[in-house]
Formats: sequence, structure tokens, C-alpha cells
Amino acid sequence: DKVLIKAAINLVKTTSMEIGVRIEIIHPDTGMHDHVTSAYMVLIAVDTDMKPIKIPPMKLRTPLQKKRAEAAEKRIEKRKKF
Repeated sequence: DKVLIKAAINLVKTTSMEIGVRIEIIHPDTGMHDHVTSAYMVLIAVDTDMKPIKIPPMKLRTPLQKKRAEAAEKRIEKRKKF
């Protein structure tokens, strides 16, 4: 079996971004893909002193990018409630 790792930037904020990661197994005998796991990572941009720095905004060009950004915003709001 082979492992396929896919990643996409879902949302860019002022100093952070959310990355979606999906891991699949590819079965060489059939070519079929099986989803193994998914995760959302939030990364913070920092300078050499480990202080957050601004990053350029992401231009949402496709319907999929817009959908991912909207879903990421909802996850942010959910996390704020904890």
C-alpha cells in the first residue's frame, strides 16, 4: 500500500492560517483510495523573536476555496466557545 497525504490552506487570518490535511491509503492492486484520517492544523506566523507577524491575505478564487474558508470560520467560532 502507498500513503497519500493531501493538504490545503483553508483560511488565512491576520497572523494565522488553518491547514486541512487528509491522509489516504492507495491499494496498488485495485487503485482504490481509503480515507484514513483528517486533521485541521492552525499555524501562527512568528518572527525571529517568536512574536506573531502579519501574513498576506488569501484570495478566494474558487467555490471550493470559499466553502473551505466558510467552514474554517465556523470551526474558529466553535473553538472560541470552549
